[in-house]
Amino acid sequence: MSTGHMSTGLMSTGDMGPVGRVGETGPAKPHISLFHHYIAPLFFMTVLPLILIGNVKCITAQSLTVESLIAATVYLYFFVIFQAILYEIIPSNLFEVGPTLEKQSGIHAMIVTVLAHLYLPLCVFVVYNITAIVTVLNLHAFALCFFLWYRHRTRESHLPAVFNFYAGVRKFPLIGSFNLKWFVITRVGMMLWTTITWCCLTWFVIKNEICGFTHCFLMFIYLVKFYYGEEIYTHSLDIAYDNFGYYMCWGILVMVPGFYTSTSLYFIYEGSTYLSDFSCAIILLIGVATIYINYTIDYTKMEYRKAGNPGFCKHGAWKYARHMNYTTELIATFCWTLPSGFDSIRPWLYFIYLFTLLMHRVYRDEKKCAAKYGQVWKEYKRDVPYRFIPYLI
Repeated sequence: MSTGHMSTGLMSTGDMGPVGRVGETGPAKPHISLFHHYIAPLFFMTVLPLILIGNVKCITAQSLTVESLIAATVYLYFFVIFQAILYEIIPSNLFEVGPTLEKQSGIHAMIVTVLAHLYLPLCVFVVYNITAIVTVLNLHAFALCFFLWYRHRTRESHLPAVFNFYAGVRKFPLIGSFNLKWFVITRVGMMLWTTITWCCLTWFVIKNEICGFTHCFLMFIYLVKFYYGEEIYTHSLDIAYDNFGYYMCWGILVMVPGFYTSTSLYFIYEGSTYLSDFSCAIILLIGVATIYINYTIDYTKMEYRKAGNPGFCKHGAWKYARHMNYTTELIATFCWTLPSGFDSIRPWLYFIYLFTLLMHRVYRDEKKCAAKYGQVWKEYKRDVPYRFIPYLI
């Protein structure tokens, strides 16, 4: 997968300034920035959750009650337990994820989860209680982040506690041999996004709403692609480089199911445009083709790395542009947002967010490559001069 969609979208540790340098005489104290180490983390941990929950509540007009919060809690507990059981009982090949070997069973777990949600009252429950679900996820994400910080707080060095809570202390927190990071990302956060998308898709099938169906079907195909190529994600920035702290934990548990599905909820609660069946069919064809191309781009790079080839990949689409994976991410997202029309900016917020995120990630990636690879990076840029679209950009 090209991890543009899967990134939490929050400011990562690589964006938050230096975390310490090692000199000849030993570890030097890191430079502490008021903005990067205090203000930005506090903003993301206090203001952003309120904005996200408020956005869902505004779209759905659902009120939070004690009963709805209890029902959402029970549903989520059963959901997580169900995913843990599936992970244990489904046989599969193994691949490396940091220090552990994990099962490549995501696509099977996805199929079983979707089949379980063929039960219509369960789909209706998810759609009608999405605000409560996101609220409960938010509370539990904070609790998990506190657990991770408190358990590994002795590794914090000279950085402020608030920054360590936000950025994380360990890349792969383990409970015994259980890789908590991998399970939370792939079997909870991503699976909830898949489940909510499936429930909305079921809704549109029942209502015979072609525009909403087009939107949700393309998003669902994208998620099928993610789980089918699950091993590709092990090479992403999120897994390979970033610590598992608030920005990733909260992002995958709350922002992914709560914000990534906001356009789907907009279709359900605020209506949709009335594109013709032919227009929707064209959008579906372009969208599915783009998602397939996105998969082949990511797969080519993964195979190149697994083969132990040196330098940067210049095979397939990678010989034409350095970030064609991001280009196809944006095209796919544009396709599944287009049926919402242009009467309101709200269904386009995710596309705008993703565009901003990927542009920032390109800057982050290329800055790191320039610092790490030097002349090799310059030669690669000379051989592949375009970033997104061959011969244009």
